[in-house]
Amino acid sequence: MSNAIKYGKSGTEIRVACSSREDNVIISVQNQSEPIADEEIPHLFDPYYRGKSAENRKPGWGLGLAFVKRVAEKHGGSVMAESGRTGMTFEIHLPARTEIEVRPEVRA
Repeated sequence: MSNAIKYGKSGTEIRVACSSREDNVIISVQNQSEPIADEEIPHLFDPYYRGKSAENRKPGWGLGLAFVKRVAEKHGGSVMAESGRTGMTFEIHLPARTEIEVRPEVRA
């Protein structure tokens, strides 16, 4: 959300949605912003990566999306980004169900 606000065009709408598809829950964030070049998309979730157009415009470390990816993957999910003519869409895919491993309590 903070990136959608930070990099979105001022005064435009940000859409947040949650849906389910097959065995996944999908959280989607869309904003109206400048498009990002296709060759940059795979790097958006790399730690410390800042897009060419963002480097000089907005302050930041380039860690937010890397954290999002790491948390999603730790929960068995994934992330994706898509750039369109009028904005960006980011999706977090998480499994709708997870198996919890119960370990017997160890007593010393």
